[in-house]
Amino acid sequence: MSEGPKYTIITNQEDSEKVDVDTRGTKGVLPIGEIDTSGNPINPAKEETLEKQLGLSGDGADATFTLTNAATAYAIPETPPSAHYCMEIYNASDTAIYFRFTSGITAGIKIATGETLGIDLGANQQVYIYCALAGKTINISYKII
Repeated sequence: MSEGPKYTIITNQEDSEKVDVDTRGTKGVLPIGEIDTSGNPINPAKEETLEKQLGLSGDGADATFTLTNAATAYAIPETPPSAHYCMEIYNASDTAIYFRFTSGITAGIKIATGETLGIDLGANQQVYIYCALAGKTINISYKII
């Protein structure tokens, strides 16, 4: 398997860390330096945006979604992008919700109130969210990469 492109996230805050992340989601933590991905000193006026460094240059969307019925699995996003994308799901309700890759309503991954789950998905892929109670709300945000 060939190695994919590697991205470097650099922050300019005190006590920060430089994190190298490749497209397979693995990372290595290195001491922070005032350098770009090529090892050159950062010039904030010329530095690429973080969005561009991470390859998040495609279209995106934000939405609020209500789980109208109790114990019902809902596919999100309703119309998935036709390209590789990243999605975040924020539980804006007062009750835990559950995430799955299949449409069942048992044994999901719990997303507690106020928590966010980030997912890297392929083209046309959806995930499923459900809650034991009706009328709960989630916020989703996704970006094509």
